Amino acid sequence: MIDAIEADGQPSARIRVAFEVDDSSETTAALVENGAALVAAPTETPWRSINSRLHAPADLEVTLFQELEPASTRQAQSGFKHP
Repeated sequence: MIDAIEADGQPSARIRVAFEVDDSSETTAALVENGAALVAAPTETPWRSINSRLHAPADLEVTLFQELEPASTRQAQSGFKHP
């Protein structure tokens, strides 16, 4: 499901690492400028984050995500687990 939303259906690599960032669009552009290959441009997900996907060196796949709602709002939602 995440691949369908985040990367237009392109399957994830065997290992994918996700990083929360303050600005998905800006960070994605900076990484592409510095050699990462864009897999999927930043897009808003149904769970209210902006996700992008990139191929980085060493055959690593990276997801960047920016939360659009504050933690307090997310924590109040059904199914949210506190650490």
